[in-house]
Amino acid sequence: MNNQVEKYKEFYHSYIQGCKSFNEDQRSAIEKALSMDMFSLIEGISGTGKTKVIVGLIEIFSALGVKVLVSSYTNNSLECILGRVLEEANIDPAKIIR
Repeated sequence: MNNQVEKYKEFYHSYIQGCKSFNEDQRSAIEKALSMDMFSLIEGISGTGKTKVIVGLIEIFSALGVKVLVSSYTNNSLECILGRVLEEANIDPAKIIR
């Protein structure tokens, strides 16, 4: 798994060099999520950029061919994430299952 984590981090650094703008806390959350073996929990108060971080992670994992499961206790948050993925992420909509 260590090689895979390094692959994720390498891709992440090239991804960050592109047009994505994350603040320091968001970058830290992405880096921590990329170093996890099984799952990562993204939580925080409104307006902290959770959706932006999740969309960024989805885009990174998708580009690397990794399947991603996003779950939440509210349907509204999933709809928000799905909307942002469809608008902002470079992902084929045919690969998204609801």
